[in-house]
Amino acid sequence: MVLRSAPEVARRLPRVLVVLVLTVPVLVVAGVFVASLVLVREPVPDADTVRLRVPAVPTPAAASADCSRLLSGLPGEMATEQGMLARRVLADPVPPATVAWGGEEGAAPVVLRCGLPRPAAMTAGGSMTVVNGVDWVEVDDGVPGSATWVTTDRAVYVGVTVPDGIGTAPIQDVSRGVKISLVSR
Repeated sequence: MVLRSAPEVARRLPRVLVVLVLTVPVLVVAGVFVASLVLVREPVPDADTVRLRVPAVPTPAAASADCSRLLSGLPGEMATEQGMLARRVLADPVPPATVAWGGEEGAAPVVLRCGLPRPAAMTAGGSMTVVNGVDWVEVDDGVPGSATWVTTDRAVYVGVTVPDGIGTAPIQDVSRGVKISLVSR
């Protein structure tokens, strides 16, 4: 049996602590990365999945951390007056920071876009509507048969286009996610 002196043990202890201090954060980051890959909420296309084509609009803040945080927490299904709408896989080129639900068999989808420019209706004295603690303004997007609502009180502007006859449930669902994910201005 070999007995080690106190100074030798004292020299080895800091090495062990240094290894632990360097290893634990790396393991935590790796665990978060693996969990984000496993728990991602985006739809995974099947071979038979028809991809939905959604027109692109300017989204200057689409690459922001705010949009990433919001998009990662959106639901796979959305409730409407007609029932549940499944989140769709979008056709290439996929517009930045854009997701959609529904749109099967030629029906218009519910489309969410994050990172929009400031809506002109905010400066023109547009009427604000509060849904689940989030301020919205209806904007004229020139698309017949739908209404587009844009947030006015968050760090980034989020727009939701809802086809006529769908009801207000999509705005309520999105408002919950916006309130949780995005800070107020």
